[in-house]
Amino acid sequence: MSGMSLDQIAGRWLRARVSRSGDMPAAELFSRLWRSYRRLEVILKAARYVSRSYHLPAGTSGFYAILKAVRARHPDYMPALEIANPGVLRFVADRANDAIVVTIHNGISTSIMEVLQSRGRQCSLMTTRRGPGDFERFTLGNDGFGTIHPDQNVLLRARRGIRSGTVIFCHADSLEQHPTERRTRLRIGRNIFEFARKIDVRVFYGIASVSERGAIVVRLVEPGYRLGRCSASEMVEDFVAFLHATLGCPRGRIVC
Repeated sequence: MSGMSLDQIAGRWLRARVSRSGDMPAAELFSRLWRSYRRLEVILKAARYVSRSYHLPAGTSGFYAILKAVRARHPDYMPALEIANPGVLRFVADRANDAIVVTIHNGISTSIMEVLQSRGRQCSLMTTRRGPGDFERFTLGNDGFGTIHPDQNVLLRARRGIRSGTVIFCHADSLEQHPTERRTRLRIGRNIFEFARKIDVRVFYGIASVSERGAIVVRLVEPGYRLGRCSASEMVEDFVAFLHATLGCPRGRIVC
């Protein structure tokens, strides 16, 4: 395997394991692959933030790779899902409450929208991708979510969506090269926070992670600050602090 990347090695291993699984049920196959993956904990600790693109915990990248491998044989398989902070989720799911959810790209973040839509709340994602078909599905009964593409009218369409009862989701992160080191880091933009202040809509932080048993954990958190009493820059700094605390990644990997 000389010259192969870590992703390529992992992909080959997963394909081999799936090809030998025979008629094993999808849930059991996923569980076995996940347990095998977790046995590499010593290696993963040494390379805890190998998330090739975004320096997130390796478990999230591993989960996504395993899910894709299992679905190659069992296309309808849906992973287990857990809800953290159910009270906040109920609040955001209520159509009476306008909301903007700020999150980051990590392969499973759209599961938050799926959970809200399963509870009757329409969601739209501000994205450069074409539509919901470009994203993995993580829950049963998901009919897809709306998308808002970046152009000169993007904020106008987002505002109309909010006024019609839609929750707006925004990936606020972008990838950039570190100025002095040979690595990349995440930069969190302030535009979505400035937009929320301008139209006076509450902001919630959303993050999806993976539990030790391989379930997606959906978490919505309301910041402690009051909208209008702090600047967009202060809001961004608070979101970055939330990401560092929630993801456990080293300081400096996510900046604003």
